[in-house]
Amino acid sequence: IVYVLDEKEDLKNLPINSQFLGKSGFKINIYTAAQSNALLSERFHSRMFIVPGDEDHVCGSAHCLTVPYWYKRLEIDPTSKVTARQ
Repeated sequence: IVYVLDEKEDLKNLPINSQFLGKSGFKINIYTAAQSNALLSERFHSRMFIVPGDEDHVCGSAHCLTVPYWYKRLEIDPTSKVTARQ
């Protein structure tokens, strides 16, 4: 499941409730948010957690799922490249 957070949320320091993740019914939980700081080159951030709450810091599949979403939501030209942070 993918949780889209408000861009004002501090995704990097977001406390994760492992009990909630365990009860969500999903083994993979991805949190993502648009980057609101115009000075940074990244357009969005994502974090992926696997039940029981372990974070996968280098999960490319999280970006594979979220990139099409952010391209559409942020109206990014499909021929342009973007930078994202995980």
